[in-house]
Amino acid sequence: LVVDADDPTLQRHLSGQTADGYTLNVNLLGERVLGETGAKRRLDRTVQLLGRPDVHYVSVKISSIASQLNLWAFEASVERICERLRVLYDAALDSPSPKFVNLDMEEYADLALTVTAFTKVLDEDRYQGLTAGIVLQAYLPDSFEIGRASCRERV
Repeated sequence: LVVDADDPTLQRHLSGQTADGYTLNVNLLGERVLGETGAKRRLDRTVQLLGRPDVHYVSVKISSIASQLNLWAFEASVERICERLRVLYDAALDSPSPKFVNLDMEEYADLALTVTAFTKVLDEDRYQGLTAGIVLQAYLPDSFEIGRASCRERV
């Protein structure tokens, strides 16, 4: 469902859905950004969503909050993603009501970056109480093993 992000429209829609017993996953439209200005704007808009009392669940793609990710510069890209995730996770933790932040994946090339950044930040002490998720597409053969390995490491 696509709803105009204009505050009165979004507020009415969220209120109506909440009254009907639904919790909505709010995801800003627009996927991969081309530059840091767009990535910063997307990050700021998602932080604003997390600050709303009527938004409890947001999804983001790493390619929408960090531009020009490069697998040849894997560690540097992971660090940039981690910096952005900390901003989102801090906003979720600092909110007076519980928030869920979900990482989605846009394409296969983002799988290792997404999983590495997700687990690295959530292993930090500050984020131990955060409720967060990650999407691993079942149609990607690597997803099963990555999910299994991540679970094994945490047991």
